[in-house]
Amino acid sequence: MKGHERLAGASLALAFAGLLGVAVPAHASDDQTLLRGVSNAVLSSPRYGVFDSVGVRVQDGKVVLTGSVREPWLKDELEKRVAKVTGVTNLASEIRVQPLSFNDERLRLQIARSIYGSDLLGSYASWANPPVRIIVENGHVTLTGSVVSNVERQLAGIRARQTLAFSVDNQIELDSDRQGVDRKAS
Repeated sequence: MKGHERLAGASLALAFAGLLGVAVPAHASDDQTLLRGVSNAVLSSPRYGVFDSVGVRVQDGKVVLTGSVREPWLKDELEKRVAKVTGVTNLASEIRVQPLSFNDERLRLQIARSIYGSDLLGSYASWANPPVRIIVENGHVTLTGSVVSNVERQLAGIRARQTLAFSVDNQIELDSDRQGVDRKAS
């Protein structure tokens, strides 16, 4: 989805293959296990926050990290954490570092307060990994992650558009659309 890969791909195909009684190659389940391990390595980083959004693709032990982080040292840290996950045979990083800008930082904070200060989305603010991720690059905002309802999705987009952002790309998904599909390391 426009620069942010979702944790998906093989897992949905595997679910359908299992339902149809089709034999699933052994490496496919290994990739699912690896995908969970890599996702956990990203999400368990104490420095991975609401202004970072990293996706993972896995195929035959080869891992590709995509997305965007706010700080260059976080990119390095996540790459090192993922490289240590058992089963990773090759690691490619396509993680971008968001530009350093006072205006972008102010916009990030303004959007986070607006989204997580709302009555409907406020309960998510206390989560260790809040479900709505806010990426700001040169005044352009991308919202990623997933929420329970379309109302929550729309509200997050409306709140972000009420700021001085040049543009807002609402890529937030619904949890119901992601059932059976491995999740993005939101």
